[in-house]
Amino acid sequence: MTLPESVQAFFDLPKPASNRDIEAIFVPDAHVRDEARDHKGTEAITTWWRETNEATPFTAVPKSTGHSDGRLVVHAEVSGSFPGSPVMLGHYFRLRDGKIEELEIK
Repeated sequence: MTLPESVQAFFDLPKPASNRDIEAIFVPDAHVRDEARDHKGTEAITTWWRETNEATPFTAVPKSTGHSDGRLVVHAEVSGSFPGSPVMLGHYFRLRDGKIEELEIK
């Protein structure tokens, strides 16, 4: 499966990602929505990424893609140290200029 470069880079992010890693794949005013919480801007997204991985280490492996409401949907198998692992979660991406502008995980 071939994903846009920034989307593949998201799934390949190191667990202790730096702000530079996040800035390389997200636009400056990007928005992430995960577990009913919003994270706006690359600094907030970096904090979200680090805190999520420290609290509940996980891996996400893309399994299929599609489109919904103008967004790229990547269904990924997410596994880690949480109840019900593994689960299939949809990652809904909107891109701008080749970078991630919006990501909703549900």
